[in-house]
Amino acid sequence: MQSIILSIHILNAVCLITLVLFQHGKGDNVGAAFGSGASNTIFGSTGVTPFLMRVTIILATGFFATSIGLSYL
Repeated sequence: MQSIILSIHILNAVCLITLVLFQHGKGDNVGAAFGSGASNTIFGSTGVTPFLMRVTIILATGFFATSIGLSYL
């Protein structure tokens, strides 16, 4: 059981780090290189930022949950 939670925890951590690196800060136009400046994308005129934020929150919650789960084991 511990090895399953640990592998989920590591995968979650790697995905969380990757998502945070893909996001761009306020006033930073580096995200336009990845296509977030285009208004005719599949994500609409708001771009990919709200989607990345939502997925980051979900992964962060999963990271904290697996951390607590591992501490109890």
